[in-house]
Amino acid sequence: MNIEMTSNNNGLICLAIDATGPQPDDEILSASIVDAGGRVIYQSMVHPMHLDDWDSGESAITPADVADAPLIGNCLPDIQRVVDGADEVVCYDAGPTLRLLRAAGVEVPQCKVVDVSDCFARTVASMEGSGRVQRISLAEAVSMVLGGERVSVWGSEAASLATLAVLKWSDAVALELSQQSFLRRWTIDPVLISEARATATAFSQTRGLAY
Repeated sequence: MNIEMTSNNNGLICLAIDATGPQPDDEILSASIVDAGGRVIYQSMVHPMHLDDWDSGESAITPADVADAPLIGNCLPDIQRVVDGADEVVCYDAGPTLRLLRAAGVEVPQCKVVDVSDCFARTVASMEGSGRVQRISLAEAVSMVLGGERVSVWGSEAASLATLAVLKWSDAVALELSQQSFLRRWTIDPVLISEARATATAFSQTRGLAY
């Protein structure tokens, strides 16, 4: 288990888990949290409380990998403390992740949740001008961000870092698209445009995102 917390407020965090599967009665096998700079602030394997066998194709984690890992009950206080200290809890395809975390006892306020799969899908739809919002897997999203390079995302730590990369890309593209839309619609002197861009950049930095 790795826990590294330097303050009570982590701003934006990216959280990912590995699980025995996506169903409500599945269990968490690992959990990882990184901050906005990509620094791992929490990581732990988790021993399931009830299941002793599962399809390792879902996560690549075998029963032997978590034989000596702590139970989720032992991990809860640290995970909860990180979540409580965050302004935004960022996940990719947040539904299954939050469902399993909440079932395990972690309280994640919905008002803090940012689903990157939704952000990414809407950004791509805006780029294409199609208006069709289509969600894809995290591995596919990272592949697009990296210019088509094929990537495999295995493990909760890799998934949390990949989620952060996709969020930064989505926010950067959305900002650029909004600026282009603004410039197409209005003819305004360069000083005002510069000020608007500075304001948008400052706003992105308050979210802990540097481009």
